[in-house]
Order: sequence, then structure tokens, then C-alpha cells
Amino acid sequence: MKKSILIALAILMAAPMVTAQQPGGQFPQRSEAGRTTEKTFYSKVFGTDRAYSIYLPRDYETNPNKSYPIFYLLHGASDDNRCYENKAGLSSIANQLTASGEAIGMIIVTPNAGGTEYEGYYNMDGDKYPYEQFFFDEFMPYIESNYRVKPGKENRAIGGLSMGGGGCVWYALTRPDLFCAVYEMSGALGIDESSSLWNPRNELAAKKKASYLEHICSERIAAATAEEIEAYKTILWYADCGDDDFTIDYNWDFFKAMKKAGVPCQLRIRDGGHTWTYWASGLNIALPLLSARFGRTN
Repeated sequence: MKKSILIALAILMAAPMVTAQQPGGQFPQRSEAGRTTEKTFYSKVFGTDRAYSIYLPRDYETNPNKSYPIFYLLHGASDDNRCYENKAGLSSIANQLTASGEAIGMIIVTPNAGGTEYEGYYNMDGDKYPYEQFFFDEFMPYIESNYRVKPGKENRAIGGLSMGGGGCVWYALTRPDLFCAVYEMSGALGIDESSSLWNPRNELAAKKKASYLEHICSERIAAATAEEIEAYKTILWYADCGDDDFTIDYNWDFFKAMKKAGVPCQLRIRDGGHTWTYWASGLNIALPLLSARFGRTN
């Protein structure tokens, strides 16, 4: 009897597993989690390959007729395009939020502004490092022609942290026609000339400081025309900064400038500092917030 049972079990284990079929005889496809991959493309502006990281939602490959809103996410100084995945677990956060229904599927892309002596300085335009030109004239068109991105500013948001926070705010201030929302974290939105943090140590550091002085976000808002102010009102502005963060004064200045100009802006000051723990928690806020904003034309 015992031998017969063992033989029967062996037969069952050897038999192929049968999966219930859907109508029409099709087997259900397994849902793959969205993931982030690293890519490169050739930049004519820089004359070399440029790297970027891109998160594609779980149904991007299985649903070829579907297009998605896009979130450009800029990294900070001394980092590169891989930091959101490697240090904050971007794919895991996005997958969990979409699985729970708190966020919609979106494409999230981070260009690489690092790897050179100018790393992270999105606004240091010029002959040696024309990054702003690269971003608008080359990177965005490349991404949106090679991936299934929904058209229109109502489906395009931008964000970033630290240096990338300053970069994303400046980009939206100069091109409000392109973005429906901005989510900046611990943004380097200004400069305190007396701070030892910015004291020039050499010619390059002096140039970086000069670039900061030319890109103070609160001053850009104060100098905006009436037409620009109206354009700013079409954007959802969200600033997120820790109470122990050294950029908190710049964020306050930005918020006050927006308020004075009559532009709606949300400022959230939470417990935390200039850390990846803080920024990872910020992504959990950003993705649902942007999901509610995408597709709206006002």
C-alpha cells in the first residue's frame, strides 16, 4: 500500500501543471513589476553618450497601445541618474503605490548631470557645460519620441532634490508651458553669500557660486512679468523640506515669493534633514500627488 501511494505521488509530481485558461483559450499573462533600467544615447550637444535611468510601469511591455504621463526627476550634486533607484528604491515605491491604487502608472526618468567637474549643476549653461540646452532641446525630445509618453503639459511633471530641486524649480519658472506640476525636495533654491558652504575655493567654485547668484528662484519670481505670473498659476507647486535641512531658508524665501506674487504654492516642512531617508519618504508623497494632477488642464 505504501509503495502504491509513493508511485502515485511520483506520477502526480511528474505530470505537467495545468493552469486555468481564460475565454478564447488564452492563458493569463503574469504581471511583471515595473522596473528601472539604465540607458544611454548620443548627445550632439555634448558630443558624447549621456546616461539616464528610466522607470517603466509594469504593463508598459504588455500593453503596447497605452501611453503614460511622465515625471522628470533630477538628482542632486555629487550623485548621478542611478541614485533614486539605488538609494531610495524608486521602483519598489512606485510598484507598491500603483498596486495599492494610490498612484497611477507613469514613466519616471532621471538624466545624468554628474560625472564631470560641473556635476549636478543644471543651470550652469555655457560653452563648457550647456546642460539646460541639452535638457530642453535634446533630452526631452529624445525621451518623448522613443517612449510612449502622453502629449501635453498636463501629462508632464518635473521634480528633484537638493541641486535637482533648484534645477526643477528653475526649469519650470523659465518654461511654465511645459510642466503641470513641480515637486522639489530640499531644493537649493538660492544662496547666502556669507555662508562658508559657498565660499569659492578655486576658479571653478567661483563660477559655480556666480551661477547660483544668477539663479535665485525667489528673485526670478519677483522679477516675473504679469504674463509669466499667470503661467505659473497653471502649475501645481509643491516644496518639501526637512526642519533640520540647511536649505530650509531658501525654501521659505521661495514660498514667500510665490505667495507675494499670488501664485498658489504648497510648502511642507516635515521632520528630517538632507538625507535619503527623507527623500525616499518624499517620493511616497510625490507619486500620488502627481497622479491626481496628471490629465488636468487647469
